[in-house]
Amino acid sequence: PEHAHPIHGQLAGRQVPRWFNEGLAIYESGELPMDRMRVLWPVAASGNTIPLAELDRRFPRREYQVNLAYAQSADLVRFLIHHDGRWRLQELLRRIREGADFYAAMRETWNQSPGALERAWKRDMRNRYTVGPSLAGGMTLWVGVGLLALVAYVRRRRDPRAAAPAGAISAPRR
Repeated sequence: PEHAHPIHGQLAGRQVPRWFNEGLAIYESGELPMDRMRVLWPVAASGNTIPLAELDRRFPRREYQVNLAYAQSADLVRFLIHHDGRWRLQELLRRIREGADFYAAMRETWNQSPGALERAWKRDMRNRYTVGPSLAGGMTLWVGVGLLALVAYVRRRRDPRAAAPAGAISAPRR
């Protein structure tokens, strides 16, 4: 997503947190999120995310933490856009272009403190990355197909008539 840092041109000279810049670039690039989802899955349940205040100070250096930082950044930007609509993002960018501090502009745009938005994002992430939603997805279909195949196999093994070739004479039932 390095080619997709869309806010550089819009916000030349303005300070925005790296998590926002990277998250927006990933979101706008249309990158497939499966790898990022795998990183977020375990931390969603535990709540062991990297606090945004820490991501503001520095991005981590260790590989897993770097992957988590990028995954969180992309997921938080997705949340902000989907939470109330893309118009809020445009409003945030307008306020920053006009000289507002990023977090002040964020507070004015969403009418919530950055901390409240971070907590709302964590709740949303926990809801999306729990077992329930995954069961409602494609996994359920494949588990169901597998169970049906298993039931058919067991029934066929138990009923000798089911295994007999067409036209064969089977023993009468008692």
